[in-house]
Amino acid sequence: MLSIVTVGLLAEAVGRYNFCFMKLFHWQVAVVVLGAGCCLLKQSPAPSPEISIHEAIAADDFAAFNQHIAVGTDVNLKDSRWGNTPLIHASYHGRQKIIDRLVRHGANLNAQSNNGWTALHVAVGQEHLAVVSQLLRAGADFTVRNRLFGQGENQEQVSDTPLDLAINFDLPEITKVLRKHGAQTSAELKVKGQ
Repeated sequence: MLSIVTVGLLAEAVGRYNFCFMKLFHWQVAVVVLGAGCCLLKQSPAPSPEISIHEAIAADDFAAFNQHIAVGTDVNLKDSRWGNTPLIHASYHGRQKIIDRLVRHGANLNAQSNNGWTALHVAVGQEHLAVVSQLLRAGADFTVRNRLFGQGENQEQVSDTPLDLAINFDLPEITKVLRKHGAQTSAELKVKGQ
């Protein structure tokens, strides 16, 4: 008969053997799983978009827009004709979902086109109340002035804030939203020395 001590020693030896065997087994499994996983995790490069980011926004082609985001297209890229950014295009067309993505990816809320229009100016001009509210919540600057209507020597004298546009275009709901956020007219800003 085996003594209790002998049984204890045998159990300890078997336990150590099983522990070492299990460590080896787990290590081998980890190598196989990680090795296979690395191959599975490799992503193929995102396909290049077939249309510009501006065209994708105008066409409401969210798949093409997402391709631009995936390949790292500059979210502040200005178009060659008017100097409009993707955010300005999205505001013009009322593309709220795209505006959200652009803002999350660092789009400059206050970038100006060649005429000095921001996305907020454009949203007001297009009467997109929801987009105006969206841009204000995101932090768009309502003191930026445009230069569209100034001609020749009047160019420096005529400059509108988004609130000026809302008042001039007789847009009471947009005027109310802008005022609620503290927006002022160009004349009001001049009085304050701004």
